[in-house]
Amino acid sequence: MSTCPTVNRSQRVRGSYRDPSGYVFFREGRVFRAIDDACFETLRKLEASGLLSRWMEHGLLVGSRFVNEPSLQGCLEAEHPGYRRFLEHEPIAPVSFPYEWSFSMLADAALLTLDLQLEAIEAGFSLKDATPFNVQFRGPHPVFIDLPSIERPRRFDLWYALGQFSRTFLFPLLLHRHRGWDLRSYFLGNLDGRNSDAVARSFGTFGRWHPALWLDVTLPWLLERLAERRPRKPVPVSAAPSVNREPVRLNLQRLRRKIIKLRDSHRPAGLWARYTTLCNYDAEAEQGKKDFVRRMLRAASPASVTDLGCNTGDYSLAAAELGCAVTAIDQDPESIDILVWRMGGFSPSFPTCRPLHDRRTSTTTPFRPPIPPSSPCPGCCCSNRPGN
Repeated sequence: MSTCPTVNRSQRVRGSYRDPSGYVFFREGRVFRAIDDACFETLRKLEASGLLSRWMEHGLLVGSRFVNEPSLQGCLEAEHPGYRRFLEHEPIAPVSFPYEWSFSMLADAALLTLDLQLEAIEAGFSLKDATPFNVQFRGPHPVFIDLPSIERPRRFDLWYALGQFSRTFLFPLLLHRHRGWDLRSYFLGNLDGRNSDAVARSFGTFGRWHPALWLDVTLPWLLERLAERRPRKPVPVSAAPSVNREPVRLNLQRLRRKIIKLRDSHRPAGLWARYTTLCNYDAEAEQGKKDFVRRMLRAASPASVTDLGCNTGDYSLAAAELGCAVTAIDQDPESIDILVWRMGGFSPSFPTCRPLHDRRTSTTTPFRPPIPPSSPCPGCCCSNRPGN
């Protein structure tokens, strides 16, 4: 006799619909993913290579396992017709999106994507998607969550997701660095980023010739314009797959150096980023506030704390030191950048910062809500990505 309930207990995540190989759903407080047979075979090969366990061990990939229990397997198959392979993922909370991140958080997510791709191609795999929506943050640490994005490519001399990586990682970082663009306005205008034509025009007639933009913005823009004016017949796909990884490896390493340089040259500025040095509290009053917060936290002993208007994180870090899981929220992305560094992230050479926490063990998750009081909800009836 079946032990499965007559009522379907699975709740599909409505924003998980773009990947044809499967989708995410909740069931009784747990996170699962239905995957097709092709994805299952790819992930089994990734597991056999040792990459899957190593990435999870180092916190690069969300903790995941194949569902093997016969009773649970039978229930999931009944609730999800057409699927017979399932993963269970470690929950990550809170969920955030690129338009809620600071500059350094987007840069760290880009570096994670490049690092995974570099290791993947050496083992015979590749990422077929390269978007920040495949990354979440556990504390200040980026974690890749979209396992079905990993594939066995036909060619290794090309990375098919490079264009998406440029649109959703590199272009917004360059626009922020050289034009002061806000990540919120970049992503909320188009969740899949902007093409090279729109980005090249955003830099202006002379700005697009900046040496830092030539290879990644100006050259693709010129080639696209040339292709539009002088269309050619499609080039037939070679029957023999290419296994030469060197061109892609060199380009990935170049992009990695470029993004590290962008991240490390970022200097948080603005009134709120300097609030703790400009406010009228003297040292005694400041210490009194911190002592009061610590007393209240010890008395209440909360498991989790939300710090609204966290600024550069003095009180968020105080709560984390007492064992609270902290969600630190501030409208100012520069303040969030400083908080990320204080937790052990990048160094913005900002004089008021001191690294206080080990990034790998921090329980503080910083992010920036886009528009108060809640994030815009893309999709019909706000079903694509619910606002925070």
